[in-house]
Amino acid sequence: MFKLLFALLIIYLLYTLWKRTSRKTTKIDKEHLRHDLAPGEMVPCAKCRTFILKSEAIEKNGKFYCSKHCMS
Repeated sequence: MFKLLFALLIIYLLYTLWKRTSRKTTKIDKEHLRHDLAPGEMVPCAKCRTFILKSEAIEKNGKFYCSKHCMS
């Protein structure tokens, strides 16, 4: 009877360890996904100071603008 309880305790501890390590890897994977959502350099609009992606900004005279309205 003691051997059976000891074996069940060992199995439970191994299962708990496995669950903890699998959760950590899932969190790490989710963090990597968050960083990959919007890659690119952010720049502030010269007029309203709103940050936008450099690839979507309008550049004029070396300054970046978020829209034509801010550029005028």
